[in-house]
Amino acid sequence: MHSVAIEDVVIVAATITLMKTVRRPTWEIYTLVCLIEIGLHAYFGLPAIGAAAMAAGRVWLYLRHRSLLPLMAAHTLWDLFPELGRLSLPNRLMAAVLLAVLFTEIDRRLKKTAGHPPPEAPASSQPATPTHDRDCMQETGP
Repeated sequence: MHSVAIEDVVIVAATITLMKTVRRPTWEIYTLVCLIEIGLHAYFGLPAIGAAAMAAGRVWLYLRHRSLLPLMAAHTLWDLFPELGRLSLPNRLMAAVLLAVLFTEIDRRLKKTAGHPPPEAPASSQPATPTHDRDCMQETGP
C-alpha cells in the first residue's frame, strides 16, 4: 500500500502539478509520467510496457478529478486484478459487486466535492498599502 501512495503522490500528482506550473503541454506530461513508470517497473521485463497504460490512465484521472483518491483506487485495483482472477466464481462476483459499490461511492463523493468550489476571498477595490509615490503623497497631503 505504501508503494501505491508513493507512486501516486510523487510520480503522478507531483509531476503533473509541477509540469502544469511551468506550462508544459499535456502530451509531455503523459510522456514523462509513462516513461518514469516504465523505468520503475523495468524489472518486470517486457510487461513493464503495461505500466505505461496504467500511468496514462492515472494521469487522465488526476487531470480530470484533481484528487488522489481515484488514482489510489485505480492503482490498487490494478495490483489486485491478478489475485481476483484466482478466486472462485461466487467470490469473484462478490468482489465485483463490492468494487462497483466502492467506485460508485467514490465517484459520487468526487462529483459532490467538484460541485462545491472553495469560496474565494473577496476582492478589495483599493490596495491595502500604497503602491506608488503618488499614492503616498495623497495620504500624507500637500
